[in-house]
Amino acid sequence: MGQAVLRSPIITWALRAMLAWVAVHEIATWLPGDVDSHVAFSWYAYYAVYLSAVALVALRARAETGVARLGWGLLALGVASWLAGSLDYNLAPRGSDVTSPLLYLLYYPLMAAGLVWLIRSAQGRPRRRHLLDGAVAGTLCAAVMTGASLTPLARAGVSLDTTGFVDRTYPVLDGVLLGVCVCAWALRGWRADRTWTILTLGLVSVAAADTGYLLQTVLGDPAATSAFDPLWPLGTTLFALAATTVTTPPARDTDEGAMKAHAPVVLLGALVTMLVVAALTDASVVALVLLAAAGALMTLRVMYTLQENARLVSTSRRDALTDPLTGLGNRRALIDDLTAATETSAPSTLVLIDLDEFKAVNDQFGHLAGDALLGRVARRLEGAVAADGRAYRMGGDEFCVLVAGHWPEDRIRAMTATLAEAHGGVVVTGSHGAVRMPGEAADPESALRMADDRMYGAKPHVRREDSPRQRT
Repeated sequence: MGQAVLRSPIITWALRAMLAWVAVHEIATWLPGDVDSHVAFSWYAYYAVYLSAVALVALRARAETGVARLGWGLLALGVASWLAGSLDYNLAPRGSDVTSPLLYLLYYPLMAAGLVWLIRSAQGRPRRRHLLDGAVAGTLCAAVMTGASLTPLARAGVSLDTTGFVDRTYPVLDGVLLGVCVCAWALRGWRADRTWTILTLGLVSVAAADTGYLLQTVLGDPAATSAFDPLWPLGTTLFALAATTVTTPPARDTDEGAMKAHAPVVLLGALVTMLVVAALTDASVVALVLLAAAGALMTLRVMYTLQENARLVSTSRRDALTDPLTGLGNRRALIDDLTAATETSAPSTLVLIDLDEFKAVNDQFGHLAGDALLGRVARRLEGAVAADGRAYRMGGDEFCVLVAGHWPEDRIRAMTATLAEAHGGVVVTGSHGAVRMPGEAADPESALRMADDRMYGAKPHVRREDSPRQRT
């Protein structure tokens, strides 16, 4: 993938230095004294971390191709927008009231678009159940972030005028980004991946920093240094670290394991838990709206699961009653239909047909040629009885039809004659035996036995003891 430069020793040590700086900064926030006054933890150090993260993510974009390049490029622009907002906020106070919030807000659509394009680069066309799982999980993440940030403000009686609309928006939008990231996990079949794990942790770090900043600004001392402050550079550092990892391909259906079946149950349990917590904590209106949306999406997911299960049952039943080679009904389907026919007084005709000289085709031209011949015979037989009944393949070169009414012998003979086919000097014809019900047979076993006897009696130069039913 052209990422050798991203795994060079210089970049590895640069990432280690960035993570070490964040760790030391976090420890320093818990110690006495003014941490921000130290040059090592000034805004210029923040800018160096942000700029390094932008460069590394941009390098990943350059190393990629196609949709993945666009995704990583948008992520680089998102981090750059955050850096520009910080620069404007700290270095240009006059413009910070308008420009910096706009730059901060621009971070969110750029990051969301980048994540979506990264999903598309690896996933292709997602399955509907994955989309629904991702939508539910993403909405729940947004509800959690909204509740964690806005509910304490609502309980403290803080008005919108006190905090400002934009300040409240950041944690909510962080929840949306986390939702997109969780959606990516769902689309990947919940398969672990280092790149997406690190990206998710980076978004969690930024979301925690925004939430902590909002709560401290409104409920605490806005000028005090917060333990949440290092989480902003930690988030961008994690974005840079994710850019140096190799993304694994998404899971196939056969690899999804238990999560394929258990994901709806886990999501439903999470939704119920959050609703209980929301009721006990007087959650904000926005969080309740998001939980209601998650409930609606969960309802759609359950409905889709029921439809999918019904479709699987129908498919399994159809496969159990269908001959895989010809697409006709198999012996089990014939027994079911024949049982129903013998239980009524309506007239019907059972015709058992065996192909003569078919073994010669297999021996001389191979089984592929024999299978192709069986397919052609099946199509002609199906077309001959489509208006009156159904055709079946019993196995091998033996076919059967069950039609309504008592067919005369000349019509049955004409139908059997249409199955004749010359193949490389071998002429394949058909021998048949017919039973008319209910007069000649009262149950499936006797009808099949009688048809088998008559079919083998009609075969040229075949002794009765050669019958497969007789040998069994």
